[in-house]
Amino acid sequence: MTRRTHPIPPAFIAIGLLTAVVSARPAAAQGAYFGGAYSWSTVDVRHVDASLFDNRASAYKLFAGLEYGNFFGVEGAWLNFGTFDANKLEGFDESPGKAKLDGWGVAITGRLPLARWLTVYGKAGYFSWDSKITGTGDLLHQVGDRAKSGEDPFYGAGVRLSSGKLSLIAEWEHYPRGNEIDSDLVSLGLRLYF
Repeated sequence: MTRRTHPIPPAFIAIGLLTAVVSARPAAAQGAYFGGAYSWSTVDVRHVDASLFDNRASAYKLFAGLEYGNFFGVEGAWLNFGTFDANKLEGFDESPGKAKLDGWGVAITGRLPLARWLTVYGKAGYFSWDSKITGTGDLLHQVGDRAKSGEDPFYGAGVRLSSGKLSLIAEWEHYPRGNEIDSDLVSLGLRLYF
């Protein structure tokens, strides 16, 4: 009987290599940075039947910030929460439409170094967002307005593994928008200091 081996996913190899590198070098000093992240987003829309749309999508964000002293900073970001397909309606063979959500955010950040290469952090700020629903008349009749926008607070937390000027980040952010919509964003990305 032959023994099957399971290949190691490339993401685990990359994380392992980065951990080995950062354990041998001090963390990057505070200063200006920029970066990007791949994210997984979820949306809960309370005024719309939850069965009408998928509630998960692939997302991404771009961000830049400045860290002051040992503990505080500011960060700005552009976020695209992805495209949420409408579920099939009776009599339709394909999705009758889509919902999109994106926006700009600015936040105050606080961080706590746990080791030379490991930092935990939190953030709280304000988010300006736009959403748009496109699709068939039957779908739009059920969900109401085709486009909405607004401004609401948000908050989040994360962990950072650093090596010199490069950091790997993993974070969670929560975006409540009034009494109608809640969004969560879980991200894995890279940050570069300059």
